[in-house]
Amino acid sequence: MPEVKAQPARRDTAELAFDEAIRENKKLSFPLQESSKSRLAGKLRYWWSWFVAGSLLLIIGPPSLIVLGIINKKMWLYPIARWGAAQWLRACGARIVVRGGEHLPEGESFVFASNHRSYLDTATLFFYTGKKLGLVAKKELLAVPILGQGMHYVNIFAIDRSNP
Repeated sequence: MPEVKAQPARRDTAELAFDEAIRENKKLSFPLQESSKSRLAGKLRYWWSWFVAGSLLLIIGPPSLIVLGIINKKMWLYPIARWGAAQWLRACGARIVVRGGEHLPEGESFVFASNHRSYLDTATLFFYTGKKLGLVAKKELLAVPILGQGMHYVNIFAIDRSNP
């Protein structure tokens, strides 16, 4: 009887790229064969979203912080932040689907954990929960002009990542 040797299975490009990314601890994004047009569109969309966020922060932030500080109604920043989050998400073209919100009883507290797969996570939580949130943020964000002052107005718990 002739001897049959097993051949190793051929692996596709995605499997090889995944193995290499794991070995070298690199970030892997799909599709692997991305056209230069879609890459350019992605970069333009990224920079547009930060332009929108910066514009909202610079145009709406200072007057809101000044007025709310004078009348001592700092918690009124929540609806303004919620509106800003909605505008940012809309301008970025984000399509958000929320499921199960009807199962959250009114008047109860919840913990929402974001996996930070996007820089829009916080804006999404602000807008779609409709609740006053207490957030955890890195302490360096408190030093950002306007944003840091706004974070002092709402329930932000700043952590120092260099001191675990």
